[in-house]
Parts: sequence; C-alpha cells; structure tokens
Amino acid sequence: MARKIKAILCIGILLVVLGVAPALAGDLHLGLEWQDDDGAELAAVKLEYSLNDYWRIRGIYDWDDEAFSPGVIYRMKPKRMFTSYLGVGLRDVNDGAGLDVSLGKKTELILGLEFNVAKVSAAVEARTLPADWFADDDDETGYDTEIGFSINIGFSPSRLPWRRDADLYLLAQIITVEAGDEPYLGQVAVGAVVMNRVASPKFPDSIRAVVTQPNQFHSWPKAKYVEPTESCLRAAKEAMAGVDPTHGALFFYNPDKASPEGRRYFEQANLKVTVKIGRHVFLK
Repeated sequence: MARKIKAILCIGILLVVLGVAPALAGDLHLGLEWQDDDGAELAAVKLEYSLNDYWRIRGIYDWDDEAFSPGVIYRMKPKRMFTSYLGVGLRDVNDGAGLDVSLGKKTELILGLEFNVAKVSAAVEARTLPADWFADDDDETGYDTEIGFSINIGFSPSRLPWRRDADLYLLAQIITVEAGDEPYLGQVAVGAVVMNRVASPKFPDSIRAVVTQPNQFHSWPKAKYVEPTESCLRAAKEAMAGVDPTHGALFFYNPDKASPEGRRYFEQANLKVTVKIGRHVFLK
C-alpha cells in the first residue's frame, strides 16, 4: 500500500510539473534509467528541466528502493554531441530505503557523459556519496555508488499543443509594440526574426525565452501589457508557420529611432543587411 501511495504521489508531481511547464522557457527532459544492480535492470525514471544551456535541475525516482533524489547539474559543453556534466544532489530524500541518515550523509556527487542527437540523448552517470569515502565501518550510510545508463527525450513546453495559443499571443504582443505602425510585411518580418532566433543555436529555443532575453527586446516590459492588433496576430501566425520575408535575419532596427549607440553598433558590427522593410533594417 505504501509503495502504491508513493507511486501515486510521484505521478502527481509529474503531472504538476507538466501543468506548470508551459509557463517555463526551458526544455524538459524525460528519461528511463537502467542501473547496474546484479545486471542492468530498468530501475528509475528521470525528469530534468533546463534553466539554460548549461544548468539543469532534476529529479530521479527509483521505484525499486522507493527513493526520490533531486539534484542540480552543470553541463560542460552543451552544444557538443558529447557532453560531460557534473552536479550535486540529495540521495533518497523521502527515506524510501528506510535508512535513518542525515542530509549531510545523503549529499551525492554526480558525474556523467551524455551523447546527444537532436532531442534524444543517452547518458552514462555515476552518483557517489562523499560521506562514504571517510566513513568508518560503524558509520556507513548504507548506500552504494550508483552507476546508471539512461535514454532521455527532450521537448520544449512552448511547443506543446496547449501552449501554441499563448506563444501566438506573446509574439503578437512584441510585434505590436515593435512594428504596429509598420506595413503588414514588416510585422511578419519582426515575427520572423523572433522565430529565426528560436531556431538558432546562438539564442534561446522558445519564443518566451527569446522575447524576454536580457538586453535584447527592450520593449518587452511594455509589450506584456499590450493588447495585440488583429494584423499583428495574423502576422505572428504567419511567422510561426515559417513565413520569413527577412531571409534569415536575426536582428532588426529602425535607424530613425535607434539611439546613437544602437546605430553605431549595427553600422560597425560584422552583420549583413538582408532586407529593408518599411522603416526597419534587417540583418544577420
């Protein structure tokens, strides 16, 4: 009965995470882990959330030991096919193994190597307790070093079906503020720049993260309170469908409204002008 209750609680936590996820900018990564306990056995489910390209928070539930272990990991070279990472976590915070040990003795170090192809990854990971390194025989934690192999699938909450309307509205808001008085093609172009950034490895990979990225869209504090116009909603829909009159631009500016520093940056930066639409110049 206790195991069923814990399983139900873990499923509930997962559903809450998925419910909150659409408001988040990063990706979720869901995986299954095989552990080397008397032969490789499927033993755990793993859920991670990307704070950015480098940092992730995660939780692992081992159903054999009824143990939930949260942690934080740092990925060394996140854009590479092979990525090493390290982190710190707490082993079995719910005492599923029935062991009465302090949090200090549950603190674990995490070391792993991940192979990435698109949104699918395979990882080999070791989790060990420093408390065991210095423990006497009478002071053992009762935990072993864990070696696991996992297969993980990543997905962006912003691309879930129930999120697209929210992304459409957000994109239309930024278009309204940046290009509400521009011709319709110029409105589509501003939306296309946002979508090009989402697709580029140089920028975040969701509309919300691109629009709210620091030092980029300075109009965002105003845009989030704006009711988008009908034309900007149509323009956002076209941009999200892949229409791109900018020919791959990642930047745009209005020479008449830009600050002297802004004009100087775009004039001196090693960027190529792709097109001029209305009063905006688009570059990549």
